[in-house]
Amino acid sequence: ALALGVLAAPAQAAPPKPGTLVVPTQFPTIQSAVDAAAPGATIQILAGTYTEQVRIAKSLTVAGAGMDATVIKAPAALQRDNKTKETNIVDISGGASVSMSRLTVAGPGSGTCKKGALSAGIRVRGEANLDLRFAAVRDIHDTPFAGCFHTAEGILVGDVPGP
Repeated sequence: ALALGVLAAPAQAAPPKPGTLVVPTQFPTIQSAVDAAAPGATIQILAGTYTEQVRIAKSLTVAGAGMDATVIKAPAALQRDNKTKETNIVDISGGASVSMSRLTVAGPGSGTCKKGALSAGIRVRGEANLDLRFAAVRDIHDTPFAGCFHTAEGILVGDVPGP
């Protein structure tokens, strides 16, 4: 007699495959798309001005509709990163490898010396890297002028000692 048996292996959910997430049709903000994206995904940003700060800590491709068509603009009240105390428009960290293209990152910020002064348009730190193509970073300063010794950088790469 021949006996056949079938062993059931526990089902494992397959990790989500990298895909394309579209702002604003699928996600209302760039940050919400970044948060939902699997590493390796593409965030496609349609033409428009997106007033927000964006924090990226995973490898992604971020593609706009054109340097003059897609703008990531500093919000009126910039939020400081709790750990670094910096106020960047786009912050890339955590060893992420990010490709950004066909967009503009723009200020100005509206902070003061003691609260919310703009640190950088794009900040790359924590062993992360950025491939930036067909893009602009402009108007990276505070308005009105903060009146203190403060320099905002267009693109700041590398780790610096904290306060």
